[in-house]
Amino acid sequence: MNEAGSISIIRMILKIILVINLHIMANKTIALAVILASVALLAYYHQEPSQNNLQVAAGEKVKIDLYSESLCPDCLAFIRGSLKTAVNTKDFWKICDFNLIPYGNARRTQNGSSWSFTCQHGVRECQGNLIEACAIRKYDYYSQGLPFALCLEDNTTDWTAQGQRCATKYGLDWNAINTCATGAEGNNYMYEMALATEKLNPAHTYVPWIVVNDKHSSSSENAVIANMVRYVCSIYSGTEKIAACQ
Repeated sequence: MNEAGSISIIRMILKIILVINLHIMANKTIALAVILASVALLAYYHQEPSQNNLQVAAGEKVKIDLYSESLCPDCLAFIRGSLKTAVNTKDFWKICDFNLIPYGNARRTQNGSSWSFTCQHGVRECQGNLIEACAIRKYDYYSQGLPFALCLEDNTTDWTAQGQRCATKYGLDWNAINTCATGAEGNNYMYEMALATEKLNPAHTYVPWIVVNDKHSSSSENAVIANMVRYVCSIYSGTEKIAACQ
């Protein structure tokens, strides 16, 4: 039932309460029961967004934003599992817009015109976040930047060695990425990631934090983590037909 329907029901209940107050005031138990029922309905219909509420208008792609960090164990599990499957699914980006924001629980401190970042899992995590931010900002997102970032997360023990392998695999310039990540350009990109994360409403309380169609709910987040392709197919209402959704 939609919100308008729930409001109509509540109005009806309030009318019943009025009748009860006028005609059977002696029976306070009935009046109290009806009041409690209306409160329960209000609570139920104002809970977190349901799958139906997250459906997009016909023709629009499903939008998914991943707020992550490069050494977060749960982030790595999602990236190496459900997200990798989605990336490798033919034509998936025809029905889904995906945004990676590699910042997570980091903190920033301004130093003149630049920023210093402190990351949850230490200095190496900040380095990984910077490398990913540079790749997705400097190169075509779906064909190079995002695949590189996911490839980087396949082996987090040595960013330089893995970065070189992934750059070669997807046709990126590792020297350009590394220069970006260690300089002012990468610092600016990470500041952008910080601002995007800090603007979340509600604010994130853990990572991975997944937002679907600009709304966060634990149910949609869990569904994306479990099977991103299946979930996107279930709420996509556009005209594109891809094999994975048949």
